[in-house]
Amino acid sequence: MLFKRSFHAGLRDGSTTLTFRRWKRPQMKVGGHYHFSGDDALEMTTLDRVAAKAISDGDARRSGFADASALLAELARAGGEAPSPSDEVFRVEFHHVRETDDRNALAASDELTAADRDGIALRLARMDGRSKRGPWTEQTLALIRKSPRCAASRLAPQLDMETAPFKVNVRKLKSMGLTISHALGTSSRLVASRTWRCEGPDGGVNGRARPVLVDTVIGHC
Repeated sequence: MLFKRSFHAGLRDGSTTLTFRRWKRPQMKVGGHYHFSGDDALEMTTLDRVAAKAISDGDARRSGFADASALLAELARAGGEAPSPSDEVFRVEFHHVRETDDRNALAASDELTAADRDGIALRLARMDGRSKRGPWTEQTLALIRKSPRCAASRLAPQLDMETAPFKVNVRKLKSMGLTISHALGTSSRLVASRTWRCEGPDGGVNGRARPVLVDTVIGHC
């Protein structure tokens, strides 16, 4: 789950334990752990849908806002328009936990054996094979490599995708250590400072070239 950096202190000290999201469908599950910065994570405890008019000032303060009006203004910004009083939003409760994020350590490692490379190539091929979109993994990694530290909302349309499913795909790649998330400015964005690409026929699995580690130039989109 992504939060602006200005919310991180409250997430860590336990003063922020609630958030409201305008998702089309749930993006997490109760009991799941979701990293927001390094080894800082949130454990989801409840997930409900409530009408926007039901959000109280107390809810807003637990979410890191001064009052309900400020929270609704942020929901309007995120959704492109203000929610009507009867519009339902997701209400998510959580608490802070500390746990090592092994994905960043994996992404930082440059030492791979031929077997490691073949294993990555095989996993990517299987992910592509299960997808109705076809070979999405290389398309996604190539796009991130071309525009590192770029907001997912700006990358997704380039693949004719909505932002939410694009983020889901990036998280799948992150779980393999192929992308790294960074915070930029006042918002957290799913990006990569290091990605993998397939290069040349050098004995990859099932005809797919073995991945080659690429250090991208960090820039802004």
